[in-house]
Amino acid sequence: MSSFDFDYEIKFTSAFDASLITVPEKDDTLVGLIQAECDKLLTVLNLYSGVKVMSTFIDYQSKKYKITLEKSIV
Repeated sequence: MSSFDFDYEIKFTSAFDASLITVPEKDDTLVGLIQAECDKLLTVLNLYSGVKVMSTFIDYQSKKYKITLEKSIV
């Protein structure tokens, strides 16, 4: 299994929620980058019903953020 290095992990359930971003570097640009990645992940999760969780990484101001989106089962 691979290992990935990251400085922060931010997890969302079902949709993007800016209040869950509690990192010290939080600013409008970072929030926008994270929201854009969540939108991409949500598109894939909605297209493929068998996929329930996806993660991606973004780099911002010399920090690596792991963004995870889990589709809730309703």
